[in-house]
Amino acid sequence: MMLSYTLVEPWREFADGHPPCEPAGLGPNQRLLLLSDGSLTLHLETLFSAPVRVELKHNGPCTLDAALARYLDVTPGAESLEREVWLTVEGRRLVYAHSVIPLRCTEPELLEALRQGAEPIGRVLSARNTPVAKDRIEVGRVMCPKAARELGLDGTAVFEAKRYRLVNGRPEGGWIIKAALTEIFSPALMAQLDDLAAERAGADGALSR
Repeated sequence: MMLSYTLVEPWREFADGHPPCEPAGLGPNQRLLLLSDGSLTLHLETLFSAPVRVELKHNGPCTLDAALARYLDVTPGAESLEREVWLTVEGRRLVYAHSVIPLRCTEPELLEALRQGAEPIGRVLSARNTPVAKDRIEVGRVMCPKAARELGLDGTAVFEAKRYRLVNGRPEGGWIIKAALTEIFSPALMAQLDDLAAERAGADGALSR
């Protein structure tokens, strides 16, 4: 089914480990969420002091189109697992996450765990002690009618978004996992990030006095 969105601003890729020209009008914690190469699940759990849950929207087979195959450096038409989920905290939809995972680039046991769809990818990898790197990180702004509708927003709502590859290769060659992920961030989450950080800093300051 592949995630459908319209780019409002072009994807901007990291260059030599440095962030791209950052989107205007964002606070430091909003930029950190967009530009970090760390675990999104862990970041959200730290911010909200609550576990991240998955609201599964789609989890099934797909074949790669030419553009996504080029992004992943695999053959067009490759059989893959496609997942679409909301990452939620205490029932609030925070991030619409779409992942495409080529079958031949992922260990069978890991694929089986991901097919179950009950946990965020980051938690599945952590539970299996599978370290991963993020590369080809890009940020942009998109319109995604499906995400907007499920948040009760107008279809022309603009979202901050991020896409990247999640990779771990074997020393002897081949892959433990290689996947393409796109994350679309709820406007309510982006609006709340700096407030949460300010509240946490205030609480830490009160404790230190």
